[in-house]
Amino acid sequence: MKTVDEIEFLNQVENLAIELYAAQALSKSSSMAKPPPVGIDRDAISDAREAAEAELAKTSVRQTLCAALRSTSNNIRDVTKVVAAALLPLSQAGVIALPLTPIAFAAVAVIVFDIGVAAYCADQPNTS
Repeated sequence: MKTVDEIEFLNQVENLAIELYAAQALSKSSSMAKPPPVGIDRDAISDAREAAEAELAKTSVRQTLCAALRSTSNNIRDVTKVVAAALLPLSQAGVIALPLTPIAFAAVAVIVFDIGVAAYCADQPNTS
């Protein structure tokens, strides 16, 4: 497994999530694939979204994310930071099948942000 410069990776994820969310909002589309940010392939976005949705459906991922998101403010930047930091070690260790790419992590963050943290975590116990 390649070593990842975690700080650079997290910065890339944050910037990409903001771009994806902005492109989605500007297009007034429910799909992150229309239109793609400059330099990002539509197929890559679609593949990343599919991988993200598959992981977000898993109970263990939901539990991990919701525990981490409890004290997060409701903005795309903060949600992205928390989501990426919570999932990066799991992806690196092979515990989850999320590709170790900024686009995949950004897709997770955008999906969680779109759903809303409260809605995504509604079935999780709040033990804060």
